[in-house]
Amino acid sequence: ISAKRSFVCGAIPRRAKRTTAPVAKVCALAPPPSRAAAAAGRIPSQKWLSDPTLAMPSIVAMSVWQGLGTNIIIFLAGLQGIPSELLDAASVDGAGRWARFRNVVLPLLTPSIFFTGVLSLIGSFQIFDQVFVLERPRPTDATITVVYFIYENGFKFFKMGYATAASWILFLIVAFFTAIYFRSQNRWVHYQ
Repeated sequence: ISAKRSFVCGAIPRRAKRTTAPVAKVCALAPPPSRAAAAAGRIPSQKWLSDPTLAMPSIVAMSVWQGLGTNIIIFLAGLQGIPSELLDAASVDGAGRWARFRNVVLPLLTPSIFFTGVLSLIGSFQIFDQVFVLERPRPTDATITVVYFIYENGFKFFKMGYATAASWILFLIVAFFTAIYFRSQNRWVHYQ
């Protein structure tokens, strides 16, 4: 193999062995580049977006991962807002770790849980960009969301009546579930 030729994992030139040792280590961990290697038992081939049973769970997993950072920051702010005096008083009273979490930390985190729940509820009804980007040129029927339906009818097929009606229905559904969620906060959200 000539040193001038660009190399792929497994085809490292002999003269370049010393300089490409880190590349060789990475190549040893890299997935095989062909389907034949995957079929040989190294990596099971998955059709994450084209398989109707895996398409929507894949988009849901990606959406959860996308919103995880925001929720973690909100929970971290809620944890930092818990006064240490309350935790110290609970430990002086003989509460263990689980009792302190259940009786002190969790009730004081309920505003953060409520806020992230409202954001996640509204965001779950507005999933569009994941389907639009991942499912080009046209998503399967398993991954069409309400917002993508609105986009298709309004801007691809120019059926503005369908798009407007679907937008109003989406608004009413989100408002209904948000109102139920806000009504339930009197039972379980504790403000300090």
